[in-house]
Amino acid sequence: MKNIYKLLYGLPAALIIGMGLSCSDDDKYRVDPVIEGDFKLTFTAPQPETEIFIDREKENEAAVTFSWKMENDITDVSTFSYNFDMDKAGNNFETVTKVDSLGDKMTKSYTNKELFDLVLNHWKLNSNEDFEVEARVKGTNSVVGAKTKTSWATIKLFIRNGYKINIESPAEDTRIDLTADKGDENALDFAWKVVNKKDEENTSFSQKLIIDIAGNNFESAVTLEDITSKAYSHQQLTDLLKNQWSKRAGGLVKMEAKVIAVNTELTRDPVEKTFKFNVENNYKLPENIYPIGSAAPAGWDMNAMVALVQDEKNPNLFVFEGELHEGELKFPTVKGDWLADFILAHNPLNPEETLIPITTDWMDILIISGQDAMNDGSIDKKWKIETAGAYKVTIDLFEMKIKFEKI
Repeated sequence: MKNIYKLLYGLPAALIIGMGLSCSDDDKYRVDPVIEGDFKLTFTAPQPETEIFIDREKENEAAVTFSWKMENDITDVSTFSYNFDMDKAGNNFETVTKVDSLGDKMTKSYTNKELFDLVLNHWKLNSNEDFEVEARVKGTNSVVGAKTKTSWATIKLFIRNGYKINIESPAEDTRIDLTADKGDENALDFAWKVVNKKDEENTSFSQKLIIDIAGNNFESAVTLEDITSKAYSHQQLTDLLKNQWSKRAGGLVKMEAKVIAVNTELTRDPVEKTFKFNVENNYKLPENIYPIGSAAPAGWDMNAMVALVQDEKNPNLFVFEGELHEGELKFPTVKGDWLADFILAHNPLNPEETLIPITTDWMDILIISGQDAMNDGSIDKKWKIETAGAYKVTIDLFEMKIKFEKI
């Protein structure tokens, strides 16, 4: 009987030991699941180097959709899950966007608003700046207990962001041949458009034009607010150069202009475009100036005229001192040539006036070719001398003025 008890007592222990030996043998020969094959993860959209345009007027529409595929001929690729992130190119993915865990989903989209927010708030870029991004996706097998397999794919894209200004005229570094005797004829047109990066015009921006001498950093600029274009005649541009920057006739002036457009609802930063142009005043100081007309000492005799005296210290000044009669007066620049340049009267308050009474103040002048004056009598404008006597007449070709003084 004692032997029977001993046998029964030892049976559980033997069973436990046997079970332990059996489990150890199973673990020894068990093999983990294998994800077989060489996997290749590639982007299918967009294509590398694609240009993505952020359209702030369609902020809830998709700006870009990334998609990809996992290729393997041996194993079902549905066993993979994906993580996606993106960074500004060149940052080595050190300033990536939030990593998106997408499960087995194989697409990732950004709306225009989401992409624009990344530009401003994540990468801290100018809201009109173009730049390059790198996107990457990581595929990892999701089979429990299997040996991990990971595959990566990357792609580069160009982001075209915000708005820009297209200058339609003048062309960069164009040369404006400024000639004072062309007066009110058009000399220079500024024209531009504010467009998105698809070159679609947007007219909702407040715009201004700034003009200055090149190299001044726009510190002595003329600023024209709330305009979308600007034209200058030869006379207006001559006056601008003279009055704003004291630039005299006869030389090349290098100019710079900038258009600034603002719409805070569409873009945080102003849109700016700077461009350069040159102004060349082709008018050269005449060697001589003569009085002619019924008020002149020699009357209308083109060959008997006596020249004004040019100031030795200031070659822009020509002076006449002598008797003038009652009548009309103008000033040719070449003796005996009715087709040469004439210095004629001009009343900016009444441009149609052709016979302008003299005053004791500085008066405006125009330089007009005799040929043009003969073809169009309305521009052949003269001064009216109402009282005969001795006069000093001073012509200033820098200021484009004339002054009559009784002596």
